[in-house]
Amino acid sequence: MTLRQYLLAMSLGSLVTIAAAALILRLVEPVQGGILAVVMLLVAVALSVIGVLAVLGVLVRVYVFRRPGFASDHVRISFRQATLVAILFTIALALSHLKYFAWWNMTIAIAIAAVVEYYFAVSETNRADVGVERSGGRTL
Repeated sequence: MTLRQYLLAMSLGSLVTIAAAALILRLVEPVQGGILAVVMLLVAVALSVIGVLAVLGVLVRVYVFRRPGFASDHVRISFRQATLVAILFTIALALSHLKYFAWWNMTIAIAIAAVVEYYFAVSETNRADVGVERSGGRTL
């Protein structure tokens, strides 16, 4: 899959999930719809946030900052970061719906997300320092 195909597929998928979230908001009353309506809305919003942020992240990395490297690396990093942000956003929405949203809850969630991102960033740096090539894992 080329970068252009990935961006097109993710953009179309994001539009579909945005439309799904809009339909849920328009057609279903969250209070009367019960837990299923809330879960469906949270999933649709999370997927749309992942799609939009992943596409924007790849575009910024590849075309604005013109970072060197493989496009697949940029896609992987952008998707991971978009997923973390979407999880934080979904946690905030769920806590708000349950009336448990507080600054300290989100501070804990952000700290956990930062540790997870740091772990992945360090593991990628260590893998690059060891000299593992993308073609079969041979060392340089």
